[in-house]
Amino acid sequence: MAGDPEALEETVSSSLEELDFPFEAQCRVALPDSARAFVVVDLPEIEDVIPEVRQRALKNGTLKDVRRTKAERNADYLHLIAGISLLLARTAIGAGPTLRRVHVAAYTQRRRRGSGLIADEYVYEVVFERQEVTGWSPATVDPAQVLLATAKSRLDLRDNGELKRIDPPEWMAELSTSL
Repeated sequence: MAGDPEALEETVSSSLEELDFPFEAQCRVALPDSARAFVVVDLPEIEDVIPEVRQRALKNGTLKDVRRTKAERNADYLHLIAGISLLLARTAIGAGPTLRRVHVAAYTQRRRRGSGLIADEYVYEVVFERQEVTGWSPATVDPAQVLLATAKSRLDLRDNGELKRIDPPEWMAELSTSL
C-alpha cells in the first residue's frame, strides 16, 4: 500500500502469473516506480488459437465445416489479443493500488519473408490509465474497440484486420535489464 516498487512488482507479477489461459501466453513485468507498470506479453500465434474452419449447423441438423475468410480470422484474433491486454491491465491495476498507468506491449512470432526465419514482431503497444481500466464492465466492454479507441495505443491495423509489425516500444531499451 505504501508504493514500494519492489513489493509492487512482486505482487503484480504474482497476480499475472495466476491468470490461466487456454493457450500459451507469457508476460514479463517491470515497475520503474510506484505509479507505472510495463508489461510485455508474448501472444499466441494466430494459427494456434483461431482455426481456419468453423462449423455451421445445417437445416437437417448436421454440421458442415466452413472455411473462414482471412478477415474473419484476423477480427477474431484482434478481439482475443485485445482482450488479453485488457485483462493484463485490469489485473495489474487491481494488484497495484498505487499504479496509475499500465503500459502493455505485445509481440508474436512470425516468419520473415525471404529468409523464412522466425522472429518476434511487436503488434501493439497501449497505455491504460487507472480511471479508464476501473470503468470497464467486463460484461459489456468490447476489447477491440477499447484498444482501437485508446488515445495512447500504437498499432498498424490493415483493411483486412491484419496487425502489421510495429517498432518495439521506446521503454523496452530502458527496461531491458529488468524485464
